[in-house]
Amino acid sequence: MNKKKDLPMRSCAMHLSRLIAVAALLGVGVDLRAQSSDFDSVKIQADANERTLSEAERTRLQSAQRALLDRAVPDCATPTPQLEPFVIVAQLDAAGTIKRTWRRGSTPLAVCVERQLRGKTLPAPQDAPFLISFELSFAP
Repeated sequence: MNKKKDLPMRSCAMHLSRLIAVAALLGVGVDLRAQSSDFDSVKIQADANERTLSEAERTRLQSAQRALLDRAVPDCATPTPQLEPFVIVAQLDAAGTIKRTWRRGSTPLAVCVERQLRGKTLPAPQDAPFLISFELSFAP
């Protein structure tokens, strides 16, 4: 085979593979922006839901959230965990079970805590679905 005739074909294949890679990256970029937008909207709704709670309901919910986190964080901590702040929004059903979550933060600790929270139960909300948030930050 003539190397000079083969060169344009190789060049074309390289350009095509680059275009496919760029298209894939753009697709991921769109998905990430959509996920960020989804997170922002559910976080706003969670904040609004939490503002509707009475002081007694808020105290009871925060106590239950703290109990879940007191179990999840130690189970998820590695010997040298990345202690970057993260937020998890959780959707509760009528029984108070966490049915869906959204997360801002990508450390292994954040991912693990989110996984640990799924399926757990908190005090049943008056309206369902009900969104709440877990906001974690760490002091040195």
